[in-house]
Amino acid sequence: MFRLVTKIIDIKKKGERKEGNFKVSTLRLKVRIKDFIPKSPKPPPHIKGKSVWVTREYPHPFEPRKGNEIVVSLKELPQIITVSSDDVNRDGHKEVLLKNEFMDVTILPHLGARIGSLKYKGREYFGSKIEHKSRKWVDVGGIFDTTDGKIPGSLWNAEFKYQETKDKKINKEHTTISTNRCRLVYDKKGLVIVKHFSLHPKYPLLTEKTKITAKRKKNIIYSKYLPVKVIEPETALYVPTEEKLEHRYYQKESVLTLWFPIEYCGLRLGSFLVGESNGSFLYATHKQKTEYLTLRHSINVLLLWLFSEKRELKKGKSFTYSCIYAFGDEYIVTRDLIAIRAKSPEKTFFIVRANDKFKGELKWDNRVKKLKPIEIKDVGTLWIN
Repeated sequence: MFRLVTKIIDIKKKGERKEGNFKVSTLRLKVRIKDFIPKSPKPPPHIKGKSVWVTREYPHPFEPRKGNEIVVSLKELPQIITVSSDDVNRDGHKEVLLKNEFMDVTILPHLGARIGSLKYKGREYFGSKIEHKSRKWVDVGGIFDTTDGKIPGSLWNAEFKYQETKDKKINKEHTTISTNRCRLVYDKKGLVIVKHFSLHPKYPLLTEKTKITAKRKKNIIYSKYLPVKVIEPETALYVPTEEKLEHRYYQKESVLTLWFPIEYCGLRLGSFLVGESNGSFLYATHKQKTEYLTLRHSINVLLLWLFSEKRELKKGKSFTYSCIYAFGDEYIVTRDLIAIRAKSPEKTFFIVRANDKFKGELKWDNRVKKLKPIEIKDVGTLWIN
């Protein structure tokens, strides 16, 4: 999602009103686009130098003047970059949309095949987040991978090629691709990376599989960065470890947690859960593929960074990492089990991640629910009703 830097070349006053002790002016500003951040991926070529009118309100005496520079807001972007309403980044690049009754998922092939947006019943859990990293502005929003253990890493703006599926549907503007599954491929810098995404047709359950093949000898530190948006102070992270059930509430004003990450090792279920009063997000992978999880607190964000072990890939050798993202309205967490419940008008769905002792009987609201196992390769067993 771009931020456009513009210069004011004309001003027209449209009105004035009183707001307490202030006078507020409504101004029409003609602006010319000078620059944009981040620098990659590039926006459509006709953007730079384009002039448009935008309307804004300013309290007196803070009205702008000709020659001043302003940054175009996200609401004003559609006036400049004409795209479909589903184009989350407003950059004109094709995106892949996965949808079912519960979830809306947007995959960005031009930004490392990351999950750019993930909504459960309209609640956005991720989304764009531009920060200054490594002496440049980069988009560190959404869920993305790194192969060097760094943020943003070398893949944040890697361009993957979308490969067609049988159930593909392209919208009228030809800017988005709708499907329930997709395959994306990257072949540069000595690596071939193939990513598969699959959204369950009924359950709020997204599966992701990443296969990395070395074309020459490579050292890989695979990690996954998940900045979860926080909308309420009671949001908590639950991590079942080999020692105990760890949990920590979001701490907006803690200076220490901004600078010193909290590390969780020995994830007992290869899973964690982010829970709030009316929603929950479950992440699960194979516990043998998980070294540790780090947590930092930012403004309205839980910064989660999950690391796999460092490995050496010889020429022609591969490494596969799979995971699932599941969502619900309510949850139960113990050291041996994470259960979520998602409600729809027709049915209630249960998704459970548990240890080997779990036999498929879940007690919820003083009633026993019988569940059946499903096996997801490189993730393990989930239980559903």
